[in-house]
Amino acid sequence: MRAVKSQSVFRRLIAGLCQAAGIISAAMLVSMVSLILIQITGRIVGFRFLDAGELSGYLLAAMSFLALAYTFREGGHIRVNVLIANLAGKRRWVVEVLCLLVAIAITAFFSWSSVILTLESYQFGARSTGLMAIELWIPQLGMAIGSVLLSLTLLEGLIDVLRGDMPAYQRAELSNISTAE
Repeated sequence: MRAVKSQSVFRRLIAGLCQAAGIISAAMLVSMVSLILIQITGRIVGFRFLDAGELSGYLLAAMSFLALAYTFREGGHIRVNVLIANLAGKRRWVVEVLCLLVAIAITAFFSWSSVILTLESYQFGARSTGLMAIELWIPQLGMAIGSVLLSLTLLEGLIDVLRGDMPAYQRAELSNISTAE
């Protein structure tokens, strides 16, 4: 596979969105840890922060989904390469394409379901059962955006493989291996 020479608008858009989602995810992690520390400190000094656990849970879910595409694109997901590592040429290409097609089908279905859930929660005004009664579409939005972004990132990888280019996740994996040595 050859390295990608120029970046298309789609590729730059995906890269930028993944980078933004990664930064937002990191900010959510800091917020979640801050909430937990405030709750711990509050218990020591006699102050209760109600629903800090619920808010932390929502941040954790949104953070996890928003980080998926960024992590995949940066080669951070664990890919089981046992089968693909022993293949070469056309066979490897076919297996890579099939794996990406299956991954796209699964993530696209999940993305669709997440977007529908988020829209319905918004339309019906669904709220959490906690004391703060948070509108559920707000934490669900991170799941919907993150899963859609992962689907698009997988599509980018499929387009690269079909063109004979090395996808971003493989470039990152190779870069990670060479840096580790």
